Amino acid sequence: MSDKSKLESREKGVGRHAAVLFVALFALGWVIVLAADWYFRFARYEWDKQLISRPPRAALDVADRPAFRTNLVQATRGGDLTQLIGIQRVAERFEEDRPAGYRVIDPFGFTNPPYERDAAPDMVVVGDSFMATGNMDQLFSTKLAATSGLFVYNRALFGHGPFVSVLHFMDDPRFQETPPRVVVWGFAEREIDGVFFDSFAYRIRTRDVRMEAEIGAETARPGRTRVYWRAFAPRSLKASLPNTSFMAQVGEWLWNRARYVLFRRITPWVVVAAEPVAGDPVLFYRHHIGVLGRDPEELRLELIAPSVQVFDEYCRERGMELVVVLIPEKEQVYRHALPAQFNPPEDPLPPSTLWTVEQELKARNIRVVNMLAPFREAFQRGERLYWQDDTHWNPHGVQMAAEHVWEEVMNVFPDLVRTGDIE
Repeated sequence: MSDKSKLESREKGVGRHAAVLFVALFALGWVIVLAADWYFRFARYEWDKQLISRPPRAALDVADRPAFRTNLVQATRGGDLTQLIGIQRVAERFEEDRPAGYRVIDPFGFTNPPYERDAAPDMVVVGDSFMATGNMDQLFSTKLAATSGLFVYNRALFGHGPFVSVLHFMDDPRFQETPPRVVVWGFAEREIDGVFFDSFAYRIRTRDVRMEAEIGAETARPGRTRVYWRAFAPRSLKASLPNTSFMAQVGEWLWNRARYVLFRRITPWVVVAAEPVAGDPVLFYRHHIGVLGRDPEELRLELIAPSVQVFDEYCRERGMELVVVLIPEKEQVYRHALPAQFNPPEDPLPPSTLWTVEQELKARNIRVVNMLAPFREAFQRGERLYWQDDTHWNPHGVQMAAEHVWEEVMNVFPDLVRTGDIE
């Protein structure tokens, strides 16, 4: 073989080795990224809580738990929608200031003002992020406690949907021994989907049946680890996997900035209101606009009330009264301010599903507070109930909801007095 041929052969060999090395490094890097993504899926987004219910920490002796701790919250500016935009020069005209504050974390990891460890609450609040957002003085439970003068315990969870906190509440030994008189369960309009509610009811039904079959009815107790198999269904995974992916969040963040630099366009997930709301510029979330236009038949609304009734019966059997709070979307209350392409006059958005859900719950004697009508009436008076730059209600909206819930509770217990006792 000539020297030239040997040189060419050597160069080809080096090229193949370089290609193999590149592919190996690329594959290794991709594996590391995927591993990190799945790590954050559990460590940061706590995806496992949607799949598995483990015995609650409350099962430990309260005397062994840490004391209350106070977390200071720095003053901030902007909400989840301006953060989603990610472009300061665009977001700044919509941003609102959040003053500094604090959150008191109780020995069980929930945000509650200090209380006697053996005290039994009159009311327990469960539900989604609407019930758990804000500083200490902005929480729904805090507003309800101030309005009622009673001991209201917050057990809502931020970022876990409307069902996880309910299931964990059912497993909490504290409330099995001394159940509250009232359970307030709040969930948002975006979460109205019969399939998910039916899955929730299934979890409650199988919760006791499985335990009784395994260890006997006399000794069956909550607090066992259980797998929610329906959470592994394709429809459930399609929703939960992207929402718990750190890689997807980073990718969206990078693309938002590239889109603005290249095309001077912000993310399509954020929609600017066509007109001011109560005199202020407002942002909407496009996904929630899509929620308003969903087909009622596709939502299987007929499954909602029977599913809620399963939990209602659970509460009644234990001497508790359930009050459901239906929370309308910001886009529903301010639907007149949606750009025409999202709510065209010739083909307007259908009526809110909350009306149907409210009537079906009442037909089953389930107590329900639908905040849509009060919120729309307040808006007509020039009051703003949601943050300009966020999907959640503001402190004024929380206060109004607390007042309406307290009115309903007083209908349940007219002799409930403002001393923390029920006569």
